[in-house]
Amino acid sequence: MNSWTVVAYWLYKILTISHGNQINNFEYIESTTLKNTLPVSGTLPVTKRIPRVYCANFCIRRKKCQMFFHENVGMHCLLYDSLIWNETPTKVSNGFRAYRLLNDGSARCRNNDVWNRGGNLCFRQYNSSSMITSGEAKNRCNVLQSDLLVIDTIQKKMFFENYYRGTNSLPALVGLSDKSFEGIWIWDNGVLFNYFHWGLFGVEFNGVDITRPGVFCLNADCGWIGVYKDIFMVWDNCCSKTSHWICFYSP
Repeated sequence: MNSWTVVAYWLYKILTISHGNQINNFEYIESTTLKNTLPVSGTLPVTKRIPRVYCANFCIRRKKCQMFFHENVGMHCLLYDSLIWNETPTKVSNGFRAYRLLNDGSARCRNNDVWNRGGNLCFRQYNSSSMITSGEAKNRCNVLQSDLLVIDTIQKKMFFENYYRGTNSLPALVGLSDKSFEGIWIWDNGVLFNYFHWGLFGVEFNGVDITRPGVFCLNADCGWIGVYKDIFMVWDNCCSKTSHWICFYSP
């Protein structure tokens, strides 16, 4: 294959897979409010200088990537495995434009639910004006064809830490408990709690009853997540009273 044939082939590929802000059945949109802005940390640079459509392709091929930033003059491309929220630390970087993936092929979240691509899940935090039990919260998730949130991988833990720090969300009930055996914490999908996902030797987890904020009963057997003293952590809390919970489902 001579050089002209190679050039013609790649021009054909670009024209057939790219249409506006769509590549095959992957779509992305520009986040105009983030123009000339980059997150302070967490971006992954692509070493080659490439046009925007190639930058989008790199993000699509990286299964955890949710955003990419492209600078058109120097053809610089940065990938980002999370999202940027109101309180996410950012810095000025002139010339960069931000783009966010909207779907993963045919996979798309419902309504305005938040997408964690690397965790293959969509989620939303719900609040109630009155206290309900963990069982009622689980039922409300089930009605929405969802379950209480499970954070059983390090990727999910890092994503939800970014979410909590970027949104200042209130602590919420998740699908974790030690109801069956005191001190043996199990996610609702049957996966054992991995302490090493939560800091060295699990320092970001506290499973001792009545020692964390918001505990209303002596037997605190349900898991909550939130930021406490600037640490994103999970702790045991009362199962009989909650007003905040997170539901998730696979897109």
